Order: sequence, then C-alpha cells, then structure tokens
Amino acid sequence: MIIVTVLVMAFIFFRHKIKKNEYKATWDLIRTEIYTQKKNLQIARTQKLTADAYGTVDVTKWAKEINYFINTRISPIISSRIQDEKRRDKLRAAAGLLIEQIASEPLQADTITTAYRSDPTVFDPRMDPFDYEQYCALILRNAGWDAQATKQSGDQGADVIAQKEGVKIVVQCKLYSGTVGNAAVQQVYTAKTHRGAQAAIVVTNSTFSASAREAAATTGVYLIHHAQLADTADEIFRHFKFS
Repeated sequence: MIIVTVLVMAFIFFRHKIKKNEYKATWDLIRTEIYTQKKNLQIARTQKLTADAYGTVDVTKWAKEINYFINTRISPIISSRIQDEKRRDKLRAAAGLLIEQIASEPLQADTITTAYRSDPTVFDPRMDPFDYEQYCALILRNAGWDAQATKQSGDQGADVIAQKEGVKIVVQCKLYSGTVGNAAVQQVYTAKTHRGAQAAIVVTNSTFSASAREAAATTGVYLIHHAQLADTADEIFRHFKFS
C-alpha cells in the first residue's frame, strides 16, 4: 500500500512538473512572437488610438487589434501546447498585458541633436520634406529597388518611383505632425495610372484619417508607416513577380 501511495505521489509530482515546464515553454514562445512583432504593434497602437474633438481617447479599435493579434498569432501557439482551458485563458490574459506594455513604448528614433541639420539618411520629424522623400527612396534602395525621389514638387502625385525586375511602384511621402487625408490617396492612385505602376503607396511618419483608409480600400493603395516600407515593397514584389 505504501509503495502504491509513493508511486501515485511521484506520478502527480512529475505530471505537475511536466505541465509547469510546458506552460513556461509556451509562454517563452508567446513572448518571442510578441517581441518579434514589436514594431508592427507599436505602429498599430499609434494608428488605432484616436481622440475625439474633446480630447477623449477612443481605445475601441486598438482593443480589437489586440484581440485580432491574440486570436491569429497567440492562440494557435497556446492551443497546440496547452490543454487546460484555465491555463489557456491565463496565457491569453498575460499576452494581452505584454502587448499593451511593449506597444506603448515609443518607436525607436534616431538621436536628435541640439543643433539640428536635416539629413536624408537619418529620420527626424524635423527634417526637410524633400529629405524625407529621399529618406524613403533610400529605404527602398537598401531593400534592392532602383528608387529615386522625383523632385521637390513630386511627379503627378509620386514623390518616389521605384522599380525592381519589371515591378514598378509609386510612393507619396507625407512628413506630417497631423493626420494624412484621402487627397494623398487620390493623388498617388493617379500617379500609379500615369506611370503604369503595379502598386501605389502613401508612406508617413504619422497616421491616416478614416476617409483616407476608405479611399485606400477602394483603390488598393497601401497606407503605411515608413518603418513598414521595405517589407511592404517586398510583399508587392513577390505578389506581382511570382503570382
């Protein structure tokens, strides 16, 4: 009887230890996924949090974005490893807290000096708008595109034209402190047609208005933060080159 009791206790102990190790390993995978997506989450939070005319911040869209991220990126990790529903809920809740924590951190900015001088190779919100266009073109060149800023006045709505192995994109660059409206979408869409490009992008350091997003949904124009420019361009290239 004593031997049976000892064996049962040992079984319970090792089962608990295995579950504890599985829980920790699963949390490590969740943390890795969240930190891998840190930049995208920071950008999403900036774009989804909006304030009304009275200064009240509306968190509804950001809350939906967190739930979407958890459902599509985190829940599959949890479901494949954890069977206990209470532990699953605990991990989802912890993931939500970590997402909010790292997304609230400011996007990494280049060092700002006291005596500022605009430099197209280094982003700074105070930079000259044309240098910002050159900065965006440089991002694309570093990603393997033949990209050039057109001129200070733009070219039929295109500030940057980039080509790579027969795929052409046009980019309008908006260095803003406010919200980018739908006029930018209409202009770059016209530039896409004028230049015979496969895709059009509006890139900014700021956010986009609801009307701009509606116009983009209709025209297929990409609306992105400049931190997403290289990845978006590569996504467009793969779509048109290999589809």
